[in-house]
Formats: sequence, structure tokens, C-alpha cells
Amino acid sequence: MGLRVLRAGVLTTIQDLGRFGLQRFGVQTCGPMDALAQRTANALLGNDPRAASLEMTFDGPILLAEEAVVIALTGADLGARMGDVLLPRYRPLWLEANSEMKFGAARRGARAYLAVRGGFAVPQIMGSASTDLRSHWGGLDGRALRRGDTLPIEDGRQKLPRSATAWKGSKGCAWAPWSARDPLDAEVLPLRVRFAAGRHWEDFAQESRDLFLSHTFRVDAQSDRMGFRLQGAALERVTNGDKLSEPVAAGSIQVPPDGQPIVLMADRQTVGGYPRIGEVASADLSRVAQLKPGDGIRFELTSETESEDLWLQQEAQFALLEAAARGWWNA
Repeated sequence: MGLRVLRAGVLTTIQDLGRFGLQRFGVQTCGPMDALAQRTANALLGNDPRAASLEMTFDGPILLAEEAVVIALTGADLGARMGDVLLPRYRPLWLEANSEMKFGAARRGARAYLAVRGGFAVPQIMGSASTDLRSHWGGLDGRALRRGDTLPIEDGRQKLPRSATAWKGSKGCAWAPWSARDPLDAEVLPLRVRFAAGRHWEDFAQESRDLFLSHTFRVDAQSDRMGFRLQGAALERVTNGDKLSEPVAAGSIQVPPDGQPIVLMADRQTVGGYPRIGEVASADLSRVAQLKPGDGIRFELTSETESEDLWLQQEAQFALLEAAARGWWNA
């Protein structure tokens, strides 16, 4: 019993927070592209932060709840419906047994997350349930979901607290009268992304650095979970020659020989030899993850200290949400 896949969608995978501490052995971190949306879905349900959830990309699946479930939907708006009922995002949602959820094409954003109370019962590989599509491990047999798959739920914590008597809804479903903030409500394109100068910032010509700060780049269709390839003005280096391969991080902005930047994302390699012109502020990475091919992006230079402050502010706001949700579930 759990969620049965009637249609898989373009790319639906199981992800938890990721596989940390193993990059020195060549093991990719993986995990959610939009970590803030994934964490928010789990927080809304009072889940362990490490609980596994679904990441749905561009066009979503059709899922059958074989038992009554409590879920949360965050991230991109895929127009999720149960029959004629549009399922709300960013709030706890209860569905009766044999409910069918249909997700369509993304109307805003690119990646949506579905968490179920208790999480999905999938094996952990090297401390994580995240799907590594290149290494073929984690999640469900190391692959994207297919029609006919069944996702078991970790435990039977699908009962609602006493305060759920105030829930709104329709036949067969109900949702909490409160919600978390939807970050996509405030987004406009081209997306303005803050970054700190990278290790090789000074290796680029002044004209290229000025272009990087003033030009609108477009997300290339060849982008994936490993990295977002950007199209636009070609960036030229002052110095020539290859760089020694060095560790890279989520948000590292590499510039290959063609001068077109690449923003490294969740499934990034562990080391890279291309020069790094910048490092996206961690607080902005989830915003980047919601870009689709063709979307515009512009970069704004900030300092490492300011990037850290942005992250701390985001974490402080998230801690308030976690505390409020725990109190609600324990009421």
C-alpha cells in the first residue's frame, strides 16, 4: 500500500536532502534541486527533515493513493487536481483512500515536490535515499519512476490532529486553513541571482566581467540536474591554459572554452577543471532550480559575507516555519 504510479511524468525521482560527506570519494551529493521547496514540504507535515519525497520535473505524474494519506505540495505549480478539485500548494492536505492525483505541465516554475507524512519507505544507499541517475543507485532502483511502480509509505502517521476539524475542502480531500509562503509568487523574469566572485574572477577580461554583470543569459535546453548551461555573451579569459581540477560546489559557475557559463546543480561532478567565475549565493540556488529552458537570468555581484547573511536569514525564517508546524501537529 502507498502511492501507485499510473503515469510517470517527464522526470519524477525520489530525493531526500542528499548524500553528504562522500565527495572526496567521488560520490555525487544529488538531493533536491530546490532544497528549500523540498524541506518546506517535509516541514509542513512535521516530518523528519531527512524524509524522502518526490521531485517532479516540468510535467507531472498521475498517482493513486491506495490508502488515506496526508501530503504537501511545494515548488512549481503543476496544476495538481483530484477530479475537479484543484489541490492547494504549501499547506498540509489529506486525501482519502483511492484518490487519484493528476499533475500537468508546469504553469510556474520547473520542479515540484510531493512529501507524504512519514516519508517514503525506500532503502538508503550510503546514508541517503536520493536517486543518483548517473550511478544508478538510491531512490527506486536508481532510476526515475515508471508506470506501475508503487511507493510504500514509511509509517502509518496519516491521522490528523484534533485541530483538523477546521480544515476546508471537498469530498474526499481536505486541507489546512493556513499555508506557508510560496516563493514563486514574488519571482519575475529575468531572474536576478546574487553571487560572490569565484576563485578565477580575475582571470577574466574586464570587458567579460562587465558583460557577466550586465547581460541577460538564457537557460539552454541541454541543461539538466548536473548543471544549467547558459546561452549569451561569450566570456573571455585573460590567462590561457587549463586549470587543475579542484572541488566544486552547488552553485559554482564554470566557464568552459566556448565562454558560455554553466551553473552546477544537485547532480554536479565532485571536481572540475573549468575556471570558476563565481559562486551563486546559497540562498538563491533554489530560485535558480525553478528556471526552465529559455528563461532569463542575470547576475548581481555580492560578497561572501553578504551571501552568508542571506543564508542565515533564510534559515532563521525556515526555523520559524518548522517550529510552527511541529506545534500544530502536536496540538
